[in-house]
Amino acid sequence: MQKLIFTGLTLIVAISIGCSSDNNQSNTDSSNKDSKVGSTALDLKLKGELPESLKFTSGIFVNEYMRNKEATDAKFRGQTVEITGVVSTYGTNKKDVAFVNVQGTGGQGGSPVQCIFSEPGPKDAFSGLQPGLPVSVQGIVEGYQASVKDVDGQRAMFVAIGDMITLSDCAILE
Repeated sequence: MQKLIFTGLTLIVAISIGCSSDNNQSNTDSSNKDSKVGSTALDLKLKGELPESLKFTSGIFVNEYMRNKEATDAKFRGQTVEITGVVSTYGTNKKDVAFVNVQGTGGQGGSPVQCIFSEPGPKDAFSGLQPGLPVSVQGIVEGYQASVKDVDGQRAMFVAIGDMITLSDCAILE
């Protein structure tokens, strides 16, 4: 009986060592690192199928940027994505730039994603927006950009300052 237990424990330890050495190797191999970024994108999708424009929750998208800004930026910059979350701020600034900031919900809060519209001025689509309510937006990933918000012409739960992950050419989805 002791021999059987010893053999079983030895087998478990050998498997554990084999699995952990594979993980360490992939973390240090740069070619595997690039393929991990692609699989991360698959993990981030809200749906099981890869749509034409990638779909993410705001919190997950922001967290991915915070984990590895360079790799995430290289993967998504210039790509059209759909971001779902809650409205944290929306409006127009002093330069008449229209924007909506979308934040994650629950445990996926984090910093908001700034979504800038290509045309200036207030948007008819803003009529259905309210801070704290769910929204989905679509736009082109521009990476970290300075916040376009100022104190005029906006509705906000709170004020975020500094650089924000930014989408351009945005649209609010129904």
